[in-house]
Amino acid sequence: MIPGVILHKEETESTMDDARAAVEAGRGHGTVCSADRQRRGRGRMPGRRWENGEAAILFTLILRRDSVSSAYPLTQLLALALCRRLEGAYGVPVRIKWPNDVLADSRKIAGILVETQGEFYLAGIGLNVEVPAPAGSGGDLRRPAAGLAEWAAPPPRPPREIHALCEEIRRCLHTPPPLAEITRRLAGIRSEVNLITGCPPSPRRITGTLLGLAEDGALRVELPNGEIQTLYSGEIDYAEKS
Repeated sequence: MIPGVILHKEETESTMDDARAAVEAGRGHGTVCSADRQRRGRGRMPGRRWENGEAAILFTLILRRDSVSSAYPLTQLLALALCRRLEGAYGVPVRIKWPNDVLADSRKIAGILVETQGEFYLAGIGLNVEVPAPAGSGGDLRRPAAGLAEWAAPPPRPPREIHALCEEIRRCLHTPPPLAEITRRLAGIRSEVNLITGCPPSPRRITGTLLGLAEDGALRVELPNGEIQTLYSGEIDYAEKS
C-alpha cells in the first residue's frame, strides 16, 4: 500500500536520513518520512543543498526496488507523477527540468532525489508551497522559485497532499507511463540549452539542442557540429540561458 505508515516530524535534519533509519528499523515499502522543516536537506549533486521557501511539503517514500518496472529512471517517473498532480489538481503550468526538477512557469517548484538502500529505493520529494516575495530572492537558490500557493488558495495541508502524490506515484508504478508523456513535458525541448556534465571539481560544459529522451531516459542532445550525444548524468544550466 502506498502510502503506508507516515512518520512525521516538525523538524529534522533530512527526511532522506530519516528514511534510512526507518529501513534499518525494519520499516518497508510504502513508508513515508515527512517533516515541516529540514535543517540539512540535500540535492543530487555532491555538496548541493535543498533550499526550500518559507513553507514546503517534504517527504521521502520508501519503495521496493522490484516495484519499479519502467525502462527509464525512477527520478523521471516521480517527476511525471508530480506533473500529473500539479496539472490536474491545481492547473499549474509545469515542465520537467532533466533530470530531477519540476518547474512551474519556468521557476523551480519541486526537486527530487533518489537514493538506494539494500532492496529499497528512497524517493525524496520537496515541493515548495510558499516562497519569499519576490519569488527566489532569498537564500542560495540557483534558480527563481515558485510555490504551490500561487495556484492553490488556500494551500493544501501537507498530509493531504502527500497522500495524493503517493497515490499518483502508485498509479505510475502500477502502469508505467510511456516515455512520450515525459518527453512532451521536458523544459527546453527542441531549444538550445547549456549543460553541465561530469562532477565537481572538473565539470564539462556543452551547448546543444535538446532533442528528447532515449528509451532508457538518457538525454539526447545535438551539438553544433551535428553530432548527437546521449547523456546519462549532468544537468541543464540556466545561469547563462533562461
